Amino acid sequence: MNNNDQNVNNVLEMLSKSALSNTTNTSDQLSLPEAFTKLPQQDQQEIAGFISDIVKQEDEAYAKLFESLAMMMKYVPNFILHQIIPRYVEPAIAAKITCNLNTKQIVGVASGLSVDYIGETAIHMEDKVAAEVLEGLKRKLASQVIEYAVKNHPISALDILAHAPDKIRKEAQPHFKGFEIDVDSLTPTRQEVYRTVCVH
Repeated sequence: MNNNDQNVNNVLEMLSKSALSNTTNTSDQLSLPEAFTKLPQQDQQEIAGFISDIVKQEDEAYAKLFESLAMMMKYVPNFILHQIIPRYVEPAIAAKITCNLNTKQIVGVASGLSVDYIGETAIHMEDKVAAEVLEGLKRKLASQVIEYAVKNHPISALDILAHAPDKIRKEAQPHFKGFEIDVDSLTPTRQEVYRTVCVH
């Protein structure tokens, strides 16, 4: 696979993750159909562009809703949000709302939620924001969330750790023990993170 093919595949992988964040599906990401690798490069690029436009339209359609929900959350005490959010807000939706909150606000709400809820929300969030939230959480809770993400969504965990500081990556190391993956199938960024936290 040449660099151009790898780039198109990376785009399609990212789009599949983005598309899943609009659903309640908790899978790491959709697997790319083998047929994509058999298409000419130009066809792959056109498909990636088309899917990107669809995802963008979908995001724009809900942007105002998520912004409004975030605004309301700012006026509701965290202890109330801790009771309401797990019951009525799916993690994928919660992740969309976080786009309109700062890290301190997200950490304040997340600190009172269950490990699995935080973990599911984190894998749907922007990777950089998820890494910042992990850094802001109390260390024990952050470690539990990392463990959950590694066990249930290892590829997404690598994506988040790509934006995390060294201390967070070190905390992730024990959770990757016994973790096996086809390294050649990983993107260069994921390979770098894998070598940092997975090679013993």
